[in-house]
Amino acid sequence: MTIGFVHHTVNANDYTREDVPALLRGIYAYHTRSKGWSDIGYNFVVDRFGRIWEGRYGGVDRAVVGAHTLGYNETAFAMSALGNFETTQPSAAMLDAYERLFAWKLGIHGVSATAQGTVGGSTFSTVSGHSDADSTACPGRFLYAKLPDIRVGASDLQPSKARRLRQVETDLLGDDAADLIVRDVQSGNALIWRTRPAGSDGRLRGRAIRTQVNLSSVDVIVNAGDWNGDGYADMVGRRSSDGQLVLYLGLERVRGSSLFAGPQVLGVDAEGLTQIRNAGDVTGDGRPDLSAVARGTGDLKIIPSDGATGAGISYSLGTAHAGLNIPLGVWNADPAPDFLATRAGVAYMRRGNGPGRLDDNSRRIGGLRGYASIHAAGDVTGDGRGDLVARRRSTHEVWVIPNSKGRLGEPQLLTERLPPFDLLG
Repeated sequence: MTIGFVHHTVNANDYTREDVPALLRGIYAYHTRSKGWSDIGYNFVVDRFGRIWEGRYGGVDRAVVGAHTLGYNETAFAMSALGNFETTQPSAAMLDAYERLFAWKLGIHGVSATAQGTVGGSTFSTVSGHSDADSTACPGRFLYAKLPDIRVGASDLQPSKARRLRQVETDLLGDDAADLIVRDVQSGNALIWRTRPAGSDGRLRGRAIRTQVNLSSVDVIVNAGDWNGDGYADMVGRRSSDGQLVLYLGLERVRGSSLFAGPQVLGVDAEGLTQIRNAGDVTGDGRPDLSAVARGTGDLKIIPSDGATGAGISYSLGTAHAGLNIPLGVWNADPAPDFLATRAGVAYMRRGNGPGRLDDNSRRIGGLRGYASIHAAGDVTGDGRGDLVARRRSTHEVWVIPNSKGRLGEPQLLTERLPPFDLLG
């Protein structure tokens, strides 16, 4: 999706809250019976009270093709204002709803609300009126006059750190540094490894912080970000005894370290899953997600957070590659999380399309051999881009593989020596 179009429905403006469902049913009947369409043409409808209604089915969480702006439906969405705005000013609540909806819908596709977009050879503002694309008075002169305000308001709601909001978040200590979790071989306890950007000598550094959280019962650990939305980063493990994913909630920070509760069962049977990782916010709902590969089907699966202490409904992104299938976090210029796939030692980027899916095409980004465990780690190098951390198969050293303008950069050794460890997350 590259453009959001503003429409109006041209019905009366004096309706009540209770009238709205009947008005929507009337639009549905007109679009399906008179025009022969499969559903309402608009992706969304907003009433004068600021309530947003789903128009064409499925368009809330998917890029559903509507029937609203002839010639541009394939790559644009639309929200229609319930009423006639050739004769009446839109309400403040309605304008606020436009700002919120367009900020979100454009944002998950990596599009700024104040940018220009090209569709079918024509250039539009990314928030445009129906009349910009066709000979029509829609969305009415009073609503059309508010488009500049909608653009600015939507842009203000699109955080300047949009990339960071969907990035793989690994800050366990609350100090804006990327952190790793390892399991100490001797004690079985979690160690938090706080990374630091390179100093004047150009070398990366780290500092190990011991915790009293015992991980002896798990065979996988994942730095899961803020799973339940309480402001503290959490940890997910896979229980060895039955393959269940378990959640260790971050509780508080004492003397610079992070304490975890748990474990508590997430409700996900991961016994048949491999390559379980923090994938960043793939779904675009503001919460972190996990990715994994299903052994039996070869599916690349997404396990979303439910915003509390459980998991949402898992779904398949598509078929996994035969080699590694590792989330990159936000890797390229747009804010959608991407994935890395390997084939014969060559690394490819599979681009995220925004609302929880992957584009079909992949792009070569470098070579990748000799690593036993690879994870997205957030911004380790301090340059504002997400990086990878990887454990060497031969030496067990942990290296940072930086994002070098969308390609795999030169690996850099993390200089801090850790006690022997057997799990990395």
